[in-house]
Amino acid sequence: MGIKGAILGDIIGSKWEFCGCKDPYKVELFDDKNFFTDDTILSCATKYSIDNNISFESAYRTFSEKYLHYYGAGWGNNFRKWIMREDHKQSFGNGSAMRVGYIGDYFDSISDVVDMAKESAKTTHDTEDGV
Repeated sequence: MGIKGAILGDIIGSKWEFCGCKDPYKVELFDDKNFFTDDTILSCATKYSIDNNISFESAYRTFSEKYLHYYGAGWGNNFRKWIMREDHKQSFGNGSAMRVGYIGDYFDSISDVVDMAKESAKTTHDTEDGV
């Protein structure tokens, strides 16, 4: 359920990501302004990585490269450089937290969830806050 909630939340909130919402109690959840973002793309990549026993890095690069120019993907500057292999400096924002819903669904123990969430974060984030 975690990945479904993360993706639905991403799509529902997408139309307010950069413009805000004046009254959240008077909004349509779905209309023609909703779209999926980079958070959905990397949530799916996280699931793909675990289900296919491939590295997070491989999955994140594959999915990111495929959707590099998708209008809804708000790749941060450092993350975009990571995708393009232009710079070894990694991201430091909240993206690593936005993509881990499936990890909570898949693993049974809290310690496994925490360990895998950290592992997925370290792939693209090199700050304590990012991890």
